[in-house]
Order: sequence, then structure tokens, then C-alpha cells
Amino acid sequence: MYKKSYNFRVRARRIIKKRGLWYLLKKAFYLYLFPFYMALFIKRREIVFKKKRINYFFHKYNHTWANERTIEVPLVLSLIKNVPKENILEIGNVLSHYVRTGWDTLDKYEISGSVINEDALSFKPFKKYKYIISISTLEHIGFDEEPREDEKILKTISNLKDNCLDKNGKIIFTMPIGWNLNLDNLLRQNKINLVEAYYFKRISWDNKWIISNKEEVLKTKFAKPYIGANGLILGVITDVNKK
Repeated sequence: MYKKSYNFRVRARRIIKKRGLWYLLKKAFYLYLFPFYMALFIKRREIVFKKKRINYFFHKYNHTWANERTIEVPLVLSLIKNVPKENILEIGNVLSHYVRTGWDTLDKYEISGSVINEDALSFKPFKKYKYIISISTLEHIGFDEEPREDEKILKTISNLKDNCLDKNGKIIFTMPIGWNLNLDNLLRQNKINLVEAYYFKRISWDNKWIISNKEEVLKTKFAKPYIGANGLILGVITDVNKK
């Protein structure tokens, strides 16, 4: 008990020093008090995507009620609902924390069960996949690694298209805006060839999201004014030249 209390005080002091007391109070509210508000007043919040009503996703892991996971998870799952699991590769071990997956998962760092611990930049599987999916992972590639390499994300996408994606396949990804400013600029300059792109913006303290436009979403900042992402992209990549 003493150790837990001590660790909490140390973490609290670090957060206050780095981001201020107001940030700590907001974070404490979102992580510990907001779930009760959600249970009492937010019944079945929905977002309309591709003419379908999709329920927000609430789960205790990673406090989805307080961040972009609340729409990322159900949006991606809605796009692979009827896809055989053997045709799916996930980049970043995310969805297994929320649902039963059963498909192949590639994650360089997270050691868990049957996760393949290889770098997506050099991964060359024995088979190719109809769908490659990724939730809040691409923004870390080359950015939250040592040494930092801004061009690594483009090289990684090329490898996924050339060596992992089947003919007529799709790469479907979500990514928060404002975390990796280099990647935001690549999107702004259309350096990533997207065949489909959907932009989402957080508009309230209680984590409500709306479909917005590229210009507005790319102006959002991470952790301002709300905890976590305030802008999100869902992108689709294909390799039109693949035969």
C-alpha cells in the first residue's frame, strides 16, 4: 500500500511539473470519474459512418471512454466484419486487448502469445493478405524509435504494399493527428496515396466525435483541448499497380 501510494505521488508530481495541475485534474477525472458519468447518462452513443450507425466502444483497457479508441475500434471492426480471419494481418497488437482476433498480428515490441515480433519495414510473410489493418500504430514507426527516421513510415508502407498485400487488397489504418507532426505533414502534402480518407474531430469534453474535413482535422493538436487525440484519420491504401 505504501509503495503504491508513493508511486502515485511521484507520478503526480511529474505530471504537474511537466503539464500543470489542471492537466492532472482533467486526467484524473477522465480516467476515474468519467466512467460513472458514462454509465449513468451516455446510453448508446453512435456515429454514422458509411450510412451505418456504429456504437461507440467502451472498455476498461486503455480507458477507451476518454480517448480516440472509442471510435477507432468499432470503425475498423465494421470494415472487416465479414472478412475471413486468415485474410487479415494487423500491424500493432491492439485489437486483441478488446476482442477475439484469430488473425495474424505483427508487433515489433509487444511480446504476447502468437504475436509476430518483427519490424514492419522488413517483414516478408509466406503468404499475402487481403486486409492489413492498423490502429494508432503507424504514427510511432520511425518517430518513437531510436534512432529517429522520418522516412521510415513511407518505406514501411511500401513494404506492406509490395510484400504483404494481396492483389485487390486494402490497408486500413487509423491514426491520431498531432502526435507525429512529420506524418501529419506527409498527409497534408498527399505524400501517402490514399484511395479513401475519413477525418474525425473531437468536439466535447465527454469524448464526442463528428466526421469533419481534412483541413479542420489537420489543425487539431494532441492533448489540447481534450485528453488524447482531438483529430483522427481513417485511411485506406491499395496497390493499384499490383497484378
